[in-house]
Amino acid sequence: MTQSSGGRMKPLSSLNMEIIQKLSGKASLFGMTADQLVLGILSKPDVWKDVKMIKIQTPKLKKFLGVDEQTKYIAFSEVFRNGEYLLAEEAEKALQTKPIERGTYERDIIKVDEKLNFCYDINTLNESTRRQQYCHWHCHRSPSKYTLPSRSR
Repeated sequence: MTQSSGGRMKPLSSLNMEIIQKLSGKASLFGMTADQLVLGILSKPDVWKDVKMIKIQTPKLKKFLGVDEQTKYIAFSEVFRNGEYLLAEEAEKALQTKPIERGTYERDIIKVDEKLNFCYDINTLNESTRRQQYCHWHCHRSPSKYTLPSRSR
């Protein structure tokens, strides 16, 4: 069970479906359920960063990113060149534009930026968790403390 920001209790599968719908606009992808997808993303973010599952709509944004106009989805890794986030300036401009003055391009940039930030957060969380687990098991433990109990006959 998870708790929404409004305090409502809901199954984890509902949260997973919301996550996948936020990223892709679909309830499932690649023949996998939302639960399978989220588990995969959390356990192997280095693989999933190259999977095209982030919905992108406007031709102008597709052109800006250098993807084919027929493309419906991009991968997290496609918005970075030499470690630089390609949408940084465009997202900032779109966010500074008054909501009433935003066109489809600005709205799409904001949506894609939110999706990418979510993916980045997952990746960062996983990196931090892996580092903590590594240090927990490799830096603070003495192998001599962990011995198998002897069997009594």
